[in-house]
Amino acid sequence: MLFGVVRVFWWAFILWLVGRVFLKAQFGYLKTLEVAGLALMISVLGGVVALALTVNMTKIFAAPGLALVAPDFEATRKSYVMLGAANVFALWLVGVLSVGLARLARVPFLRAAWFVFAFWVIQESLLGLVGGAFGHFAL
Repeated sequence: MLFGVVRVFWWAFILWLVGRVFLKAQFGYLKTLEVAGLALMISVLGGVVALALTVNMTKIFAAPGLALVAPDFEATRKSYVMLGAANVFALWLVGVLSVGLARLARVPFLRAAWFVFAFWVIQESLLGLVGGAFGHFAL
């Protein structure tokens, strides 16, 4: 639950930082907090769908994305972990965050989307590396 709250403030900060530094736009942090909070409702729906898939498919790594097509998902293989990170709801979230940033900064959608997608890829890669490091040390 704490991760969900921190995630809203984190994405609001990222959108605000990208808007100020890279897009040279002036808007308040509270506006980005509103955009991030509304967009992250997609993650809530994604969690419900992932829970339903896990219960119905009896696979612990069932998620609405590319990992679903893997015949036997192995969490130890890095390629499968990347498949698990790219799910439909994560891509939808990136798209909605991009629309919100484009509206706030008054720039074209694709310009904002490049920055949001880049930060999302960096974030997921770092989370994968940290998770892999903790998994490696735990063994």
